[in-house]
Amino acid sequence: MYGLLTLVVAASCAIAHDGRPSQPRYLAGRLASGRVPRSPGKHIFGPAVTKLESRKGTVDGQCGVEFGTTCQSGDCCSIEGWCGKGPDYCSSPDCQLEYSDSCDGNIRPQGRDTEKVARPKVGNVPYGQGIYDCDVDGTIALTFDDGPYTYTEDLLNLLKKYNTKATFFITGRNFGKGAINDPAKPWRALIKRMFDEGHQVASHTWSHQNLATIKQETFRQQMLWNEVAIADILDGRFPTYMRPPYSSSNGQTDAWLGELGYHVVYFDLDTEGYLHQSPTEIQVSKDIWDRTVKGQSPANNTWLAIEHDSIEQTVHNLSEYMLKSMASNGFRGVTVGECLRDPPENWYRRIDAVNNGRVSSAVKSSTTKTTTSTSTKLVSSTKPATTSIMTDASSTVKPTTSTQPATTTPRPPFDPSMGLRFSKRVIYKTVEVVPVPATGPAATGPPSRGGRCGAKFGGMTCIYNPVSKCCSEYGWCGSLDSFCKKGCQPNFGICK
Repeated sequence: MYGLLTLVVAASCAIAHDGRPSQPRYLAGRLASGRVPRSPGKHIFGPAVTKLESRKGTVDGQCGVEFGTTCQSGDCCSIEGWCGKGPDYCSSPDCQLEYSDSCDGNIRPQGRDTEKVARPKVGNVPYGQGIYDCDVDGTIALTFDDGPYTYTEDLLNLLKKYNTKATFFITGRNFGKGAINDPAKPWRALIKRMFDEGHQVASHTWSHQNLATIKQETFRQQMLWNEVAIADILDGRFPTYMRPPYSSSNGQTDAWLGELGYHVVYFDLDTEGYLHQSPTEIQVSKDIWDRTVKGQSPANNTWLAIEHDSIEQTVHNLSEYMLKSMASNGFRGVTVGECLRDPPENWYRRIDAVNNGRVSSAVKSSTTKTTTSTSTKLVSSTKPATTSIMTDASSTVKPTTSTQPATTTPRPPFDPSMGLRFSKRVIYKTVEVVPVPATGPAATGPPSRGGRCGAKFGGMTCIYNPVSKCCSEYGWCGSLDSFCKKGCQPNFGICK
């Protein structure tokens, strides 16, 4: 069954100071609207420049959506809103690429252009609509987001051991790992192995940006550049299936994805492995799995499950538990395409390999008019900065010294409450966040945008947030003790 997404959520990742990718941090989840019924290049290796509208430059080293200013050329705008250099500032998805020209997400991968590849809509699986569950009883479609990563090879070995196929939603450049098609990195060979062993390779965007909060030009860059990198690995093939980062989309975003010929895949089983990352805590994810799958009949049950191959405990602990459970309960592990009865030839498009790599035919660039969406936006974005897009001459961001302190405005602590959950068999309805009645000083400010709050952020309050009502000392809305106790700002939210 299919539907439209109506809630935007946020996430961040941690990058080690020595430039190596460290354990990512996750926030995930979504609320969905009413379900929709099923309905039956040329080579580019030089600099690619995206023309973006100009914005006021920074004067105090602060930048980004909260300050409306951009960094000077060569600097990156960190998630906390400071200009600087090095992985803590420049690594995706945290670097604010519409407010600086040097985020690694602004580096175009090597490869042939895909923009003019014909995108016919074939088969019965809908395009540009949310897909939440499978059609084939007795199957479970395991999907893995955000890779390839350090643990992906181990996962592939495990899937091979159990003769199970899965779908990998590939992110082109995140966690400081470099570009997926960089021949000096291991990612290229891993993605080729996925394809060769019968797994489905799908898109999770180029640098894991929140698609519901970026302008159309940046959106197209996120989708097309991932196509370029994947096609460079898979002999000209690139996916027709994708999953929005953070499961964040809206009506306009879905329309754009439909124009590019994408099936938009979500899920109806989430074990929350990203929330339970220790050997003891992962039992919570196993319990969620068991409550859903254990003892259920394959004759009338099927699930579309989300996991992350960038989470160590998910790969080295939870995955084999799920694979054993599937076998003992009589379920087959399949790709998303198979669970939707979509033949493998529909899972990819291909750049014409003849005539020096010219694309097969042309389609018009996207010119969709802005439409009204029921989505609750996380950030009210303004005009983006002028940004020069670089080619991938070097696939890693070299650490350098910054003139601005990255720790002056610490990133928010991890708050699981921001990952709103759901379960299978729920009939999804459109959800509109309505401010709740509130009194006192905390109720006088404007509602939080982008999760920010406090006097330094326009007096915005967390009081109207349905879950994260506490304003931390650093100006972030949340619900954990790190938000609600020491340093909590009572004039801009609830404190314990």
